[in-house]
Formats: sequence, structure tokens, C-alpha cells
Amino acid sequence: MTFEVGACPWGCVVGSWYERSRKLLLATLDYIELHNQAIANSSMAKKTIQIPVFQKAYKTIDYPRDAEGDLCGMIHPDLQDKDFVKEMEDGDPLFLMLDGTTKVFSKQDYDVPPEEPVYPFFVNEAAYYEKATALMLAKRVERSVDVINQ
Repeated sequence: MTFEVGACPWGCVVGSWYERSRKLLLATLDYIELHNQAIANSSMAKKTIQIPVFQKAYKTIDYPRDAEGDLCGMIHPDLQDKDFVKEMEDGDPLFLMLDGTTKVFSKQDYDVPPEEPVYPFFVNEAAYYEKATALMLAKRVERSVDVINQ
């Protein structure tokens, strides 16, 4: 099982992310214990809930580059830190160009069907600069999960 609670700058220790990670880990261990008890005691009440799951979809979006391949734009401030929470719609600011103009998002540019909601993730991740990735697009789907009803 893997949890990513970041984004945390590389090489840094951030107390609030440590606290969130610890809380998540302890909640996971509590869930596993309850799950094991439920297996041993089939009379424990369970319920089914819906949870959102994000799946990578469509093209990866690179930073705008000039003829020499150098960056000529950056993630627009309105998009920064909006991983998984902001649905990308046509006309949303995507990149702030070095000349001060804004390049906007268009589903057509990335082969996304017009009716398909998509969400950004891995937005402006430092480790992805060398991979020519400014962000990726995900579609949100709902999944049914059985949980123990306390």
C-alpha cells in the first residue's frame, strides 16, 4: 500500500505533512484491524459507500517550449495546487507565458471528448520537468467499497 500525502518540496521535512501521514497510517491500521475482526465475526454490520477514484486519461501535457525546446511558460497561478480538485474546462488558464499572456486549456487540444470531465494531477511536479510533463489529466470515476459500519 502506498500513500502520497505531498506535495512536499524535495529534500525537505514538512511537519504538517508528517502529521497528515501519521494520521493516515494510524487510520489505515485501525481499518485493517476492524476488517480482520469483521472477517472473524460475520455478524458485524457493513455498508457500501461510493468513493472517487482518479484514473490517468488522455495525453500528458508538456510545458510550452520555444523552437530550441526551452520553457517559454509556466503553470498558471490559478491552476497551481489544484491537483484532483478542479475540473479542467475549456478556457481555464493553463500556462502563464513568459511574455505575460495566458495560454488556456482546450479539451480538443488533448483529445478529450467535450462531455468528459477531467482533473489535473502531478501539476508542476519538479521531478517531471525532465520528463516533459507539466501535468497529467485524470477522469474521476466512482467505485463501490464495502466498509464496516460502526
